[in-house]
Amino acid sequence: MWLEFIAAGKDKLTNAAVVYSRVYVTHQSAAAHFRIFQTIEKIVQGDTGNPIRWRHLYASSNKEQDQDGCLLMWTGDQDGGQAKGLGMHLQAIAQTRSGYDLYEPHRKLSDLDPYEHLHRIFRLCTVHFSRNVKKCVTPSHVKKAMYSLACIEHGDWNGALELIRRDGGRTGIDWLENKVQSRFALEAICWQRSKMPLYIWKAGDSHDNLVEASHANVNLEGKAMSLVGGIESGRRFDFNRMGLLQTFESAGVRHSYKTNHLSEAATKAIKRKHKRNHENFNEPDRLIIKHNEEFDKAEKRMNTARTRGINLRNSVSKLIDELASIESKYEREFNPSEKEKLRERLRKKNWKIDEEKDKMHKQATAFKTSGEELQKLSEQAGKLRPGSGKYVPRTLFMDS
Repeated sequence: MWLEFIAAGKDKLTNAAVVYSRVYVTHQSAAAHFRIFQTIEKIVQGDTGNPIRWRHLYASSNKEQDQDGCLLMWTGDQDGGQAKGLGMHLQAIAQTRSGYDLYEPHRKLSDLDPYEHLHRIFRLCTVHFSRNVKKCVTPSHVKKAMYSLACIEHGDWNGALELIRRDGGRTGIDWLENKVQSRFALEAICWQRSKMPLYIWKAGDSHDNLVEASHANVNLEGKAMSLVGGIESGRRFDFNRMGLLQTFESAGVRHSYKTNHLSEAATKAIKRKHKRNHENFNEPDRLIIKHNEEFDKAEKRMNTARTRGINLRNSVSKLIDELASIESKYEREFNPSEKEKLRERLRKKNWKIDEEKDKMHKQATAFKTSGEELQKLSEQAGKLRPGSGKYVPRTLFMDS
């Protein structure tokens, strides 16, 4: 896979991005970037007859009038390979220079190491810096301390670093160690820690959006191309872009309705900042509204649970009453004393039944005896009165 390295700047007349070079590499090491910068330097030297004038190497002083024609500042992300490769390239150039450093006049330029060269010309993109801080899982006051490091002057630099180490946890410690061990990141986000003139720091871009936009624009032509296809696509795009700029210079015809003037960019930045400040100002209100809504939902859930609890309690009370009634009935029916009473009542009923049976048996016996006697009388009467039939007793009616 090929990676694209872009060196770009801004055209003063149109404020449009101008791509100086596109380099395709397979590695992002310091050695690879050192070779890139060396090659760019040779091409510029061959085309113009003059080398690239790096400000801290070629300027005679830190005064603004002595910086004309120099490359004042280099802005990039925290790519250790790119930054160190640039520092190694500047160190190699410094070996050919016999002058002294503008910030430490007692030191020769040839004595500076790669990172000391970066402290004098390199600035870290605040967009990448802020994005990385946002990804950190740390408390809000630790993130605030992290954001505060990107500044011109810091009121309590060491205190902020100590707070990040103490309260940031493992994430905060790793984040800070990454910046410290890079040996250029902290100096590249705070002017007070760098060795760069203040007017250059304020005038220069604090981000590399220009380069990111150049990447995005050429990506519209396509991605995942072959090496030759990527080179031809990038060259065609850059030539078309330069043609638009030349048309504006010669005929005054812009390629867009936007003027791309600094005032337009400043107005847009002010509006964006005002919108962000307004959102930050309204953030507490949004949090209050959100918490109130959550409180209302919790209160509704609590009321629902309370109602269900009351209904459940009533149901349980009814069940308890029914259970008590059943237990009472059970105790009455199955109490030993009650059982004995029931047995006694049953015995009495059985006695009465037996008495009634005996009485009925006696009556039946009496009726049987009476019937036999009547039969005998009938037979005797038949003998006395011949021709008379068998005696049939009449139905007897008895009062109950």
